[in-house]
Amino acid sequence: LPPAPPGALSAPFDAAVLASNANPDSAATDHLRSVHTELAARGVGTRRSLDDSVQFALLASRRFGDARVFASTRPHLERQQIPAVVDTLGAGFSGRSIYDYDADKNLLTRRVMPSPAGQQLVMVVGASCHFSRDALAALRADPALLARLRQANLTLVTPPQAPIPFWYLAEWNAANPTLPIQVPYNAREWGPVAEAATPEFFLYKDGKFAGHLIGWPKGGNIAALLALLDVAMK
Repeated sequence: LPPAPPGALSAPFDAAVLASNANPDSAATDHLRSVHTELAARGVGTRRSLDDSVQFALLASRRFGDARVFASTRPHLERQQIPAVVDTLGAGFSGRSIYDYDADKNLLTRRVMPSPAGQQLVMVVGASCHFSRDALAALRADPALLARLRQANLTLVTPPQAPIPFWYLAEWNAANPTLPIQVPYNAREWGPVAEAATPEFFLYKDGKFAGHLIGWPKGGNIAALLALLDVAMK
């Protein structure tokens, strides 16, 4: 970066934050870190909001080791859970994969995302999204609906481009062990799911994208969801 007064870096930092939030796997995250490093070198206090932005980007891009190192010199970030990771698939894996979360061990274990024959319904839910909570509550309250979605191989996941809400996973999965929420490995593997709203339903048929449905309005979205499944059966 060229010499400049500290204030001149606020715009590049904000731009890097926006770009990284849009695509954590992009070079924007590395650029964000370089601007942050330069701000610190010029004596700008980065505690709180600036540090939080970098840590958010590192966790969203699944750079857990980098996030752990970053937090180790910033006590105000120690409250964040940074899990250990078991990854037997490696960087060369091709396909879709997910993390299972063990809250007791604070451990993420990567495994292949199954791609069954017939239908597969991926439901993206947000921990802070009340529409997601309403949709999940509707599933639990309607055994017939849940059974139909299970026939379509329902899989619950968090947004691929966001940090993992560990507290929410622990809470939900403990209460719903037969309907756990899992974590996409990264955005690159997940195609259209990577830019999902919450809640959003993605339907696959024999491994190929077959349609999607966004949202859960006040009256629910059950009819539209069942219609999506029925159309894909034809």
